[in-house]
Amino acid sequence: MLSPLLALLLLSQTPPPVEPPQFEQLMQRVDVAVSEHRNPDAIGMLDKALKSSPQWRRGWWLLGSLLYDSDNYAAARSALERLIQMDPKSGAGWAVLGLCEFEMRDYGLALQHLQRGDAFGLPPELDLLDVVRYHEVLLLMLAERFDPAQVLLDQLTQKGLDTEEIMLTQGMVALRIPALPISLSRTSGEDRVEIIRRVGHAQHLISQQKPREAAAIYREILKDDPKIANLHLSFSLVLLHIREREAAEAEMRTELRLDPQSVETRLQLCGLLEDDSPRDALGFAEQAVSLDPKSFKAHFVLGKLLFKTERLAESAKELETSRDLDPTSSAVRFALVRTYKSLGKEADAAREAAIFRRLRTAEDQFRTTGRVSPSYFEFDPAVEKPASKSPSESGPKGRKASAAQ
Repeated sequence: MLSPLLALLLLSQTPPPVEPPQFEQLMQRVDVAVSEHRNPDAIGMLDKALKSSPQWRRGWWLLGSLLYDSDNYAAARSALERLIQMDPKSGAGWAVLGLCEFEMRDYGLALQHLQRGDAFGLPPELDLLDVVRYHEVLLLMLAERFDPAQVLLDQLTQKGLDTEEIMLTQGMVALRIPALPISLSRTSGEDRVEIIRRVGHAQHLISQQKPREAAAIYREILKDDPKIANLHLSFSLVLLHIREREAAEAEMRTELRLDPQSVETRLQLCGLLEDDSPRDALGFAEQAVSLDPKSFKAHFVLGKLLFKTERLAESAKELETSRDLDPTSSAVRFALVRTYKSLGKEADAAREAAIFRRLRTAEDQFRTTGRVSPSYFEFDPAVEKPASKSPSESGPKGRKASAAQ
């Protein structure tokens, strides 16, 4: 999954745009230097030309690409920032900028910029889409946004990408491990890495619509009773997929015994128990909020359960907290619409319904295509809030890069 030599691809495959005569001659010299692996000479020629012609967009793209290929990520970042200032819809510019930031470990910006590049579109001749999507997966993992990471991974594996690295990444997402595969391989024993890879193989089978074969792999792994966090939880979700509800609940409860602090296991149990055992579900949701007060998902689940028990004012408070923690969740907005309508707050319900529709459209597009519309980046749901706030409301904690997160 390493990035290709971007400048070489551009020079050899992309029909050059119409250039002034002096740039045509320069491009010929740059082309020769790159083909002869004399990147420093090509960089020097481009740098000199851009000092006298700073509005030359293609020059900034080539300079940034060559600097990236030369592992000079800070300089490449500066060149690509100049490019996107002049061409803010350059998908390739945003994408390679994000790749530079990934290498510089500026992970928050890297994710935002890779998603922008993906949204604006990447020239197919650069063969960059899979590289960008895989780096998005890694960044979503580090941000503990495992659900969208799984969506992108499923799309990659459905395209036939089933390398050892992809399999390991699949296992890490399924087991909710917020790390990079390379660091896991360096810090974990061989046996543990192999188990995670086998979990990844099971997840790969699920993406191929083979959940029963995936369940068989989990059962084989669990025969040895390895103490790996979230293994029973991950297996429980596979069991739900094949409608073995009682077995799924048993696996969740086993996970909770092994890890009494698990917030995610409690939230999954809430979804399983909310109809048959609403009191137990409510208890798990309250525990989840207590364990992780900054989890938008925990407040969301608690808010939904309070709504079902007709504790509407408390439901609204929890859902508003969830919305403030993650303004980009359409599910939270929809739950607020129902709660506000039940409270007779029609204006608030109408506002949340309008935001819900926009967020849901972006999320649906992401699930289908792996990208959101470029127009989404012009929309900030965090600021579309009531003009006056009740004492129970807290300020937004910052907008995520996209609904896909």
